[in-house]
Amino acid sequence: MSKEKVQIMIKTSDLVNSDLWRLFPAIEVSKTKDIPCDYPGAMGVPITAWDKLCLDRRFQLLDSLRPKIGNRTIFQRFIIRNLQPDLPEEVNLADLLRRSGSKYEIIIRNEQ
Repeated sequence: MSKEKVQIMIKTSDLVNSDLWRLFPAIEVSKTKDIPCDYPGAMGVPITAWDKLCLDRRFQLLDSLRPKIGNRTIFQRFIIRNLQPDLPEEVNLADLLRRSGSKYEIIIRNEQ
C-alpha cells in the first residue's frame, strides 16, 4: 500500500459545526490577549478571560478544570472553542491538522 498526499477541502462552517474540531489538540493560552482568532480546536484559558469573552458569542464554554502539577493545583482554566474562527471559507483539512500539531493526518491508501 502506498500513501499519497491529497487536498481535502472542507468548509470552515462544517469544520466548526460538526465534531471535526475535536481532531485538533487542546492548547493552553495563558493570557486572554493571546487567544488565537484562527484556531478551531479547544483552548484552556484563564477564568478571567470569560468576562471578556462571554459578551462575544464567538466562543463556547466546553468545560472547567483545575489542573495539577504533582501535588500542586495550578490556576483554574476554562476550556473554550471559537465558533467563528478567522479562517477562509474553505480550508485544506490535512494542511490545517499538520500545522496545528494534531496527531491525526489524512491518508488515502491506494491498494495495487
